[in-house]
This record gives sequence, C-alpha cells and structure tokens, in this order.
Amino acid sequence: GKYIYAITNLPLRGDSDSPIVSVCDAGTKSRWEIKPSIECTPTVMDNETTSVLTNLLSNSPDENAFIRDITFPSDEECGPDGIALEEVSIVIGSECFQRVHPDHMTIYDMTYCAEDMNPCLFDLPSDGHPIKDPMDIDMSVFFDYLGQSKPFFDEQVAKFSKVGRFGDTINFIDL
Repeated sequence: GKYIYAITNLPLRGDSDSPIVSVCDAGTKSRWEIKPSIECTPTVMDNETTSVLTNLLSNSPDENAFIRDITFPSDEECGPDGIALEEVSIVIGSECFQRVHPDHMTIYDMTYCAEDMNPCLFDLPSDGHPIKDPMDIDMSVFFDYLGQSKPFFDEQVAKFSKVGRFGDTINFIDL
C-alpha cells in the first residue's frame, strides 16, 4: 500500500536559508489553520493590520474548512505592527485563524520513506517505524512532525509526491 499523510506540527520558523517573513510583505504566501475561536489567543496588533488581515482571510476564495492560504497583495499595507509580524492568530467571528508552516496539512505520498532500508531517516528508532506506524498501528492519516529531526522534512520533502491539502477534494485514482 501507499503511505499518504497530512503533515502536522511543522514549526513555523526560519533559518538563514529561508527566513520566515511578515505576513504583510507584498507577495508573501501564508497558510492559516482554522480553529474554533475559544482555542486561540488573538495577537494584539494595530487596527490597520487587523483590518487588512481580517479582510484577506474573510474574502479569500479558498473554501478549505481546515486551512486557508492567502497571498498578501502589493496594493495593501499593514500598520506598524505588521512590519515584523511572523507568528499571528486572529479571531474572525467564531473562528480563529492561526498562521502555520506553509506545508502544514499538506498531503504527501511518503511511501518512498517506508521502504525497509528506510532511505529517508538517518536514525531509525528501535521501537517502530516512523513512517509506517502512524498508519499501520494508529490508523492515522496525519504525520506528526514533532520528534523528527530537522533534516527529516527539510532534506527529504523533495522525495515525497505532493498530493494536495487536507480538506481539499483529491482524486485518489491519480495516485
């Protein structure tokens, strides 16, 4: 069988090669997880930044019930709080939108890493297989990044086939 997972808990962090940029930089694509508003503490920010982000998230054509992707337009500007805004949560009605890693809830075919020789992982744990076990034992469609070494995702993601986003309509016949 195939090992198809939605990746979760990727840290929203940058490094010298790919720093995290403000959600308010023109052309910046950002992903937002949608949760009930009671599960979040909104980020305190100026009215202009709140208004622009609320408008973008509310009027996005993205119909995914779990995540929303937006691109900050070049003809909009945030207020002073938006200049360095990286990690952010905003409440709109009864929903909380929390910025997450751009690949959060992206679905990948990770079958390549499930081979017995495990070509993707350097330190195969003795208590199970990190690619096979979430599906075979836990019956999970989610692959939790927590506990994986940084090289696992950053260096191996190019070997995974990107299928789509969790919550989108996907034609599994094409897999």
